[in-house]
Amino acid sequence: MFLKLVNKKIRTNSSLIIISIIIVSSIILRLYYFPYNIPVTFDALDYFWYASDIKNSAGFPKEYGIGNNGWPILLSLIFNFFNFDNFLDYMMVQRHTTVIISTLTIIPIYFLCRRFFDKTYSLLGALFFSFEPRLIQNSLLGIIEPTYILLSTICLVFFFHKKRYLIFLSFTISGIATIFRSEGIFLFVGLSIAFFLKQWKEEKKFLQYSYAIGLYFLTIIPMIFWRIQYYGEDLITSRFSTESSNIITKYSLESNEIWFASYLIDATYNFVKLFGWSLFPLFFMIFPVGIYLLFKEKNSINKTLLVLIGIFLIPVYLSFSVANDLRYSFFMFPLVIVVSVFGIKQISKKRKNIFLLIIICSIILSSITYLEIKSVDRIYQVETFNFAKEVVERTKGINDYYPQSMYLEPASMSHKWPSLKSSYMSKVDILDIYDDESIYSFIKSNRNNGLTHIIADDYEKRVEFLRDVYIYEDRYPYLIKIFDSHKSGYMKYNVKIFSIDYETFDKIKHS
Repeated sequence: MFLKLVNKKIRTNSSLIIISIIIVSSIILRLYYFPYNIPVTFDALDYFWYASDIKNSAGFPKEYGIGNNGWPILLSLIFNFFNFDNFLDYMMVQRHTTVIISTLTIIPIYFLCRRFFDKTYSLLGALFFSFEPRLIQNSLLGIIEPTYILLSTICLVFFFHKKRYLIFLSFTISGIATIFRSEGIFLFVGLSIAFFLKQWKEEKKFLQYSYAIGLYFLTIIPMIFWRIQYYGEDLITSRFSTESSNIITKYSLESNEIWFASYLIDATYNFVKLFGWSLFPLFFMIFPVGIYLLFKEKNSINKTLLVLIGIFLIPVYLSFSVANDLRYSFFMFPLVIVVSVFGIKQISKKRKNIFLLIIICSIILSSITYLEIKSVDRIYQVETFNFAKEVVERTKGINDYYPQSMYLEPASMSHKWPSLKSSYMSKVDILDIYDDESIYSFIKSNRNNGLTHIIADDYEKRVEFLRDVYIYEDRYPYLIKIFDSHKSGYMKYNVKIFSIDYETFDKIKHS
């Protein structure tokens, strides 16, 4: 008896040691690729504004709404623990928070796998999550997915737990997940269907489900009422109705009576392409095997998993039909991991140790290879941000030079920080250049729109005439160079700023 207890303790301690190693490795890997001193942009910037407005005004912004505001509300609570003078420091807190949340998700991933597998395969599932390269990249952005994945994973852990009362807690957490991301509705629907599959033989299943659904709505209703009061919509169902309306308008105009068939063809093509690509490099071979085996081995657990996967794929399908963004599939990864480990378990029955060693090495090698190929050049990004500060200081109206121009808003913020978004106004007007065929026609058509300067760089996807300005500046006597990145010590970003001498421009025009 004593020996059994000792052996059990050793096995438990070894699992703790391994999971700790996985967590530490995950943190090291994320911090290695961490974008230090680079501001957040796009969705992350919207979340930052909302969170900082709550902190700086001690209340929720009433001037503007934001969908999925659960994450910035949580972020604002974290901001309250800090008192920085620089907005960039808060952005680094935002990025570090999502890194921590993503790393912590390894623990519920392990326990989710324990609902189906022994410790060895559960640790493999944790390793899959910690080294999944797209999740590593996503965790560095300061956006909502890491928190939503954590909530949905905890939800699934409680749902599949042997203690029945934890099922009710899973519905409560699915409500919180819905506040963080509107796709949580499908998490709730999936749990509802799976609930009846799991509890079908229970006499009081309908009574129990009424408790579960009550907990879900008690969780989300206060936020829904608050959103309707301030923004006039719940930002959950309204989002789906808006996107559905956009789809119908687009395809009905393009395809007349057969618009729905056209939509299904395009949506299915995008779904297969994008979801398949999101499984690369770790799951694209193993996940299909796991799905096949789930269909082949029919039992209640497998049916429940398949139902959940089917329901969860609905928002992925709908999202991919309107946007080519792989992030929409990331919340599927906890179930993708379970299915993939299920496939590995079945394949590795004969030579378990050798096969698992090959899988572990493949996970680590393929993940690091992918991250290296897709890694962001941090020096280039820092120089791009520093250049945006130069643009803000020196110009008033410029040509668009996207994607490098994405740092202009953060660069402008430093002049009025701390400030509320409602009082923020960009110091630079950005004018569209992509409808013009020459620098001459662009200047001519935008002269009265506030154009004062031209930004020209060697970015390979820039319009040809801007690249020509960068290389052959002497051909344009009406452009006076006021900034050259080479002379300012830039190492990676090659760019110049030219002021427009309209007097000379007019003389050349009439010659």
